[in-house]
Amino acid sequence: MSLLCKPAVVLPENVITQEDTLRLCQEMHCNHPQLELALQLIQSFVG
Repeated sequence: MSLLCKPAVVLPENVITQEDTLRLCQEMHCNHPQLELALQLIQSFVG
């Protein structure tokens, strides 16, 4: 006999926004010579 169940939806516990990612990059890599380029790439890839 088959038992049918309602499908479950799995959502992530933590949601990280683009702004969170950009801020973290700025904090962790503040002295990197290509930081501005990396931030631009992140913004163009996501947005």
